[in-house]
Amino acid sequence: MGMSHSDVASRFAKGGTTGKSSSMFIDGDVIYSYGYHFPLAVRHPHSDWGQGIRYLRNADDYSATTSRHKSVVRSALGWGETNSVGISFRAFKKADLFHSRPHPQDIRIMGIEQYTYIIGKRRQQSVTGTRIFLIDRLDREWVYDHDGLREFTREVEREIRKAA
Repeated sequence: MGMSHSDVASRFAKGGTTGKSSSMFIDGDVIYSYGYHFPLAVRHPHSDWGQGIRYLRNADDYSATTSRHKSVVRSALGWGETNSVGISFRAFKKADLFHSRPHPQDIRIMGIEQYTYIIGKRRQQSVTGTRIFLIDRLDREWVYDHDGLREFTREVEREIRKAA
């Protein structure tokens, strides 16, 4: 009998570099859903991505099954833990910060903060989000939050401060 999805995710969270269920597998420091086209999470191979973040979780949507895989991985990493953060791998690829998945030389997290923003036009409600500040391999500064990935310019900094 093969491994369950939870078994594979737990093995990954404990540092395992191999493991396979029917539709999830570990290859080195990456756990995938169905194939190499969708990495669920990437573990930093040596220490962390910065600020104690050891795992980058893929926040992109793909399918209902992959969403379940993402939930299993997040649970294995610990829902309340601060060792992982979700980012849109698609947005980072589009900005050319990495190709198929993050590598340690691609990005370094310099800061993380929780913030509140308002959603809805008629029935407004406050939502808490996570804002991540990082530096890429060319020493460009970036910010990633509910507005997506943006190069961190003075204009973006003013916008963030104004919203606070």
